Amino acid sequence: MPDAKTLEDFPVGLKRTVEAVIAPETVEAFVRLSGDDNPLHLDPKVAQAAGFRAPVVHGCLTLAFVSKLIGTALPGPGALWRSLQVDWVKPVFAGDRLILTGEVEQRSESAQSILIRIDGRNQIGTVVLRARATVGLPSLAGAEK
Repeated sequence: MPDAKTLEDFPVGLKRTVEAVIAPETVEAFVRLSGDDNPLHLDPKVAQAAGFRAPVVHGCLTLAFVSKLIGTALPGPGALWRSLQVDWVKPVFAGDRLILTGEVEQRSESAQSILIRIDGRNQIGTVVLRARATVGLPSLAGAEK
């Protein structure tokens, strides 16, 4: 891998951010992909009856943007996502801008991995998710084929 990185390239405290607008078409594509047609995600009347202002975006769809953070920004290409702990704090709605900031919390030489703390906010700064992801750097340990 020509752009191979070392653990030293990811010091504790290093931050990276990605953003994405969750378009209604993205929600529709996720429904087609996943088969999750729960009315809470699609029907405004069902969502309002449950106490939400609009249909709630699928939690797993928001995780697609966590994948974007890991695969493109922190640590980036060559990363192998190993584990995830996530708390969805507030709902996300179609049309929201999701801002995800990852920060290196720990590094493990023996596991050739980093622990990333992830903070997800919407366009008005409300925290919508918090997560921790362990991400391996297989280019360092010799990727399995």
